[in-house]
Amino acid sequence: MKKTLKIAAVAVAIFAILAALSLLYTYMKLQKVNLSVVNAKLYKESEITDVFEAAEDHTTYVFVYDSENEDCIYLDEVMLRQISNENGEIHFDEIYKINYKDSSSTYNNQIIKNLYSIESIPAIVKVKKLDSGYDILDTFEWSANTKTDIENLTAFLKRNELIPVN
Repeated sequence: MKKTLKIAAVAVAIFAILAALSLLYTYMKLQKVNLSVVNAKLYKESEITDVFEAAEDHTTYVFVYDSENEDCIYLDEVMLRQISNENGEIHFDEIYKINYKDSSSTYNNQIIKNLYSIESIPAIVKVKKLDSGYDILDTFEWSANTKTDIENLTAFLKRNELIPVN
């Protein structure tokens, strides 16, 4: 009988620990810290016209972004954050995230890639809205496993005067 009680007590203790860990994990997921230094809102592709209308010369920066893609998150929360830190904690409020994942089909995703003339995501594209479409002025595209991406991103941001040129 004592052995059975000990086993039951251990089982209850393990269950309590697992329940506490589950609650902690849920709390941490809900309290995720936003490390992004770009414009906070995640736009649907259909909403981006409003951004262009608000821009003085109808030129803006579109960050083709998928919140479940590790490369997108890395570019957003690590690389851009590092460049921000190196340049006096600046924010890139003129870079607007377009929700690539919002396009639920491969066909729609390809339309977004064609629209912004990109091969892959993540990408940041300097775009000018014209009466008959878009003019792509400059592009930074992620290249997986390339150590020069931070240099390429920095060069893109400097070319477009989003960070100071030394």
